[in-house]
This record gives sequence, structure tokens and C-alpha cells, in this order.
Amino acid sequence: MMFLNIDVQSLILTIFRLLLGSIFLVSFVGKASERYHFVDVLATFKLIPSSWLQPVAGSLIIIVAIMLLLGWQSQAAAALCGFLLIIFTIVVGLSLIRRHPDLECGCFGVKHN
Repeated sequence: MMFLNIDVQSLILTIFRLLLGSIFLVSFVGKASERYHFVDVLATFKLIPSSWLQPVAGSLIIIVAIMLLLGWQSQAAAALCGFLLIIFTIVVGLSLIRRHPDLECGCFGVKHN
């Protein structure tokens, strides 16, 4: 659909791509500012071996953010983004099933009590 020589569908996709990339970037900044605390949060989920947490923590998030913000390999970025969101949903769901509703997700950094 063209409106004033602008492909509306492409414009909408670009806006959503930039919005999602920005969300992932802000999420990464919160995690990176307290990297060791974030690694501790990840360790409570017992999703990957502890020895992998330090190099992996946040790496995929910043890669997805950069890919989305630059529009580079958008389909691969969308697939990786979807994968991360599915894993996150499963982990949070399992935490709730295991009756750990107070387990911190670490979404935008680590909250301190």
C-alpha cells in the first residue's frame, strides 16, 4: 500500500524493528551495569552451566539489539529475538510452576531490596 510515495508496511515494520531493538538495548544496558549480579540471577534459573554464564550473559541481547537497530540481517535478528523471548517465557513459566513467584527475572537489570 502506497501513501504519499511511502510504503506503509515497510514504515510500520521499521518502526517496530527500531522499537524492539531499543527495548533490547535498554535491557542490555541495565544488565551490563551490574553484570555480576545479572550472572547470579541467571544462575538461579539453572538453564546453562555456570561456567558459560559470564561470557554469554547479555551477549545475545546486545547482538539482537544491534542487528535490529541497524536493520542488518533483520530476519535472523527477528528469529533470534523470538528464540530469546520463548526461552524467557518458558523459564518464567517453570519458575511459577515450581512456586517461585519471587524469583527475579533480571529483565532490565537487577533490582535491589
